[in-house]
Amino acid sequence: MEAKIHALEKNHTWRLAPLPARKRTIGCKWVFKTKLRADGSVEGCRAGLVAKGYNQIEGIDYTNGFPPAAKAVVVRLFLTLIAANGWEFYQLDVNNAFLHGYLDEDIYITPPDGYQVEPDLISKLERSLYELKQASCQWNVELTVKLQEYRFIPSAHGHCLFTLHTARDFTRPDISHSVQQLSQFLNRPCEAHWSAALHVVRYLKRCPSKGLFLPAANSLVLKGYCNAEWPSCTYSRRSLIGFCIFLSDAIVS
Repeated sequence: MEAKIHALEKNHTWRLAPLPARKRTIGCKWVFKTKLRADGSVEGCRAGLVAKGYNQIEGIDYTNGFPPAAKAVVVRLFLTLIAANGWEFYQLDVNNAFLHGYLDEDIYITPPDGYQVEPDLISKLERSLYELKQASCQWNVELTVKLQEYRFIPSAHGHCLFTLHTARDFTRPDISHSVQQLSQFLNRPCEAHWSAALHVVRYLKRCPSKGLFLPAANSLVLKGYCNAEWPSCTYSRRSLIGFCIFLSDAIVS
């Protein structure tokens, strides 16, 4: 906990200030987690400070809580082009990504447990904390600004796709239909849906090699296939249509 507090202070996440009149605090709390390795053994224990975002009021404490997300078809197309052209590919992670975003609103939190301050002072957030409604949006803004500083250009085909000096269920499409069907019942799942979800998990466990095929091909021919059934949905009796798009021999949509 002390190391986390020190990291937040070094990042200038907040500054101490008195609470202005007609302002309120949203609070924060510590969250503890045991991190496991792939084999189930314990890698370590972690503590994280999160805001009580459920106390925020839309229009006062935040205006936008929905950041852009990468489209599955964009990711598949990107990976297919990498494999076909033999490009080098790198993947990285940003430590404490959401903590790098600056806030546009005035957010005040009560000092976390274990943090000693004067009685008349509280913490005014300068940067985001995890669980703030706008944390992911502000991180996306900060990331976009940094990428543009390095002359990356946002693509018109996706807010999460950037290019540099050029105008020119993601890797498991075999379960996309099952996941789509299960997603219809996320609001009110029952035991049958849980059993179906476990069936998908067991399938993935048994067939780890059935991933997305990305051939190293010189010919990038775009092909499409579609099929329609009337009325085939057992729940609504609606007609269904399906399609798949291939770039070379790799499915991208």
